[in-house]
Amino acid sequence: MAIFNQFTFIGRVTADLEAPRQAGKSQVVKVRMVVSQPGKKDGSGNWIKDENPNFIDVEFWQRENGKGPFEVAVQFLSKGSEILVSGSLEMDSWLDKTDGSKRSKHKVRGDSIQLLGDRKGGDAAESKPAAQPQRGQQSQPTASVPMTKAEEESLPF
Repeated sequence: MAIFNQFTFIGRVTADLEAPRQAGKSQVVKVRMVVSQPGKKDGSGNWIKDENPNFIDVEFWQRENGKGPFEVAVQFLSKGSEILVSGSLEMDSWLDKTDGSKRSKHKVRGDSIQLLGDRKGGDAAESKPAAQPQRGQQSQPTASVPMTKAEEESLPF
C-alpha cells in the first residue's frame, strides 16, 4: 500500500511569530495561519466573506545546514503575511490538565514556504521594487532546499 502525506495550501499568518523554541538539538517556530474558502457573490453582486475560515498550525524545524523554511519564516513572516506552505499532516495528542480528558489536533510540519504578497493583500512584487542582486551576492533565500545526506538517512522509510 502506498502512503502519500502532502498538504499544500495558501493562507495568511494570524499573528507575529513568537521566538523560536529549542527542541533537542534543533529549533522550531510555530506559525498559526488562516485559510478561507473563495468568496461568493450574493444576489446584488456583492462579495460575501467566508464565515467559517480554517485555522491551521504549522511548525517549521531548523535544518542542519541552516537553509530552509525555518530561516525564511523567522526572517520574513509577520502578522498578515500571505504564504504558500507545503508539508505533511501530523496529529498532536495530549491530556487536558483541567479534566484529564484526551485531546488532539492536526498540525502541518512545513517542508517548504513561498512568500506570496505583502500584508495589505497586494502582490509583493508590485508593492516593493525588486532589488537585483549584484555580482557575487545571492538573491533572497529559497526555502525548498534539498535535504542533506544525514537528513535523508534519518528518515524512517
